[in-house]
Amino acid sequence: MQIATLIERCRGLEDPTLSELIAQLTETELDDATRPLLRAPEERAHRPLPYGRRVLLNSPEVEIMIACWADGVWCAPHTHGGSVGGVKVLQGAAQHRVWSVTNGQMRIQHEEELSAGDILSCGSEMIHSMCGRELITLHAYARAIDHMVVYDPELRRTFVVDGGEGAWVPDSAGVRVVHPGYRAPSELA
Repeated sequence: MQIATLIERCRGLEDPTLSELIAQLTETELDDATRPLLRAPEERAHRPLPYGRRVLLNSPEVEIMIACWADGVWCAPHTHGGSVGGVKVLQGAAQHRVWSVTNGQMRIQHEEELSAGDILSCGSEMIHSMCGRELITLHAYARAIDHMVVYDPELRRTFVVDGGEGAWVPDSAGVRVVHPGYRAPSELA
């Protein structure tokens, strides 16, 4: 199925479940009509952002985004602000890490390799990060992402940022709150 078809199908979903979104992603492939929409990662503060992103659908019920990744650049560990969703690897290979925050400490709980066709399920409080090679991913979330929690492993900070920001340590734009140390998503509710 083409990505344009996915968008049309998702426009009609009301209060979609994670399994409905995953089912839609399963059938979707990267197509020639979508390639011109890909955005290369930008440079910020003399370092590349992990990916260039384009939101393809942003309704109250569903958000669909496509990302084109810089080779070998990790995104910051992050949550999707309580939204659930799926991420499909359309092209390339990815490394994926799931993190936990307990008693102010952040640790990797799980690591895996992903290839084209693989789909990640992202729970409402899942903290994760990714990087890849020649990687293009398609993301579908139930409810538009209002905010994200982004973790800065270098300076041990927790950011709450606007949903339109990406999964990287933010500049001042889009930052709602900065907490020293690591805070679990449940501590930020």
